[in-house]
Amino acid sequence: MASRSKDNKKANATAGSAADAQGEKKDAVVEMRPYFEEKDRKFVLYLFYSTYLNLVPRGVKLRLISGSPVIPLVFIVLAGAVIGLCLQVVNVSLGWSMTALVAFYVTLAVVLVGGLLSVLLWYVDKFDVTARVLEGLDNDLGDIEGFYRGWVQSDDENSDQRVRDESVKGQFWVLTVDDNVVGCIGVDHHDRDVIKKVKYAKSRSAYTLSSLPSNARDSDAVRDADWPRIAYVLATIDDYTRLAVVAVSEKVRNAIGLGKKPGDDDENTTTVLYRAHQEKEASIRRLAIKTEFQNHGLSTPLLKRVAFWAHSQGIEYLLAETDELQIKMAQILEKQHGYQLVSTQKVGWYGRKSLWRLDVKLWMQQEVERKNKEQEIQAQKKEDEELKPYE
Repeated sequence: MASRSKDNKKANATAGSAADAQGEKKDAVVEMRPYFEEKDRKFVLYLFYSTYLNLVPRGVKLRLISGSPVIPLVFIVLAGAVIGLCLQVVNVSLGWSMTALVAFYVTLAVVLVGGLLSVLLWYVDKFDVTARVLEGLDNDLGDIEGFYRGWVQSDDENSDQRVRDESVKGQFWVLTVDDNVVGCIGVDHHDRDVIKKVKYAKSRSAYTLSSLPSNARDSDAVRDADWPRIAYVLATIDDYTRLAVVAVSEKVRNAIGLGKKPGDDDENTTTVLYRAHQEKEASIRRLAIKTEFQNHGLSTPLLKRVAFWAHSQGIEYLLAETDELQIKMAQILEKQHGYQLVSTQKVGWYGRKSLWRLDVKLWMQQEVERKNKEQEIQAQKKEDEELKPYE
């Protein structure tokens, strides 16, 4: 099998060279294969976070147009207040000419609108998209071999050996164009609940008074400094500044409902990230196509490969989850591959999680019928071509 693949690649390369010599454009070689940890990991992670970060403008649009009108209304009120104040100060006190006033108000409008967009871009990036990216890096993408294929790290901390977890069944594939990874998809079946991990996300958590490190002025580095008294004074200033900033920020977060709740810091507290699957269910995850290769139908072979795998494993239903930013993915699942919407859950003011399901048996039946129809059409075309000389 490997030699046949090499021969195919050589044939493609030879054909490509001949085409180049004749001035013809070389056709891209599109292939799909299983994921290899050492070879593909960095490309898969790049696909995941780059395609997700590209959804930030869609999040801004959702808040301005599609969602609740709170943000536009607040902006209009604040902008009106600023413009009203400027009318009183600039028009009355400064006595500028009409040209200067027009230029001033045009500049003010650009600054206000630009400021709103900048704040929204920052907020969506930091609190929506980045949080979801870090959740993926903490969990399934943090250990693709373990999450999707069931090869988990051994309990022995001194060993790099992996052992098989029989409660996990799944696979992960990558799609390549001319040997460059441009797409990926995973499918998993877990008999047990998947517990959420917060390795990277925890590193971004805000400091609280209880989580502050010990005072810098009491450290060995200060006592052993060349100028210990100066180092002690600077460290003391740093300690009290940090204490004041953290205390104020914690009070503000608590006031607006973003503060930590009791039990949030308890290491024994567990959160279920994904519920255990039913016996004949599995979930597709991390469907991603590199931005410059989108809109060329490359998601189709990935989704078909998952469906064929599910059928071979006795899986009857494939589940997929999309959020409010993944509108395009939802359309692909529903309109091109027959996924049915099961439920939609509202998350906060603007968030939304939609659950989709595919009947694998029905899909396979439709796929067989489609292929049979294509074969009939091809056979009819061939027959028509053979009969042309006798017309």
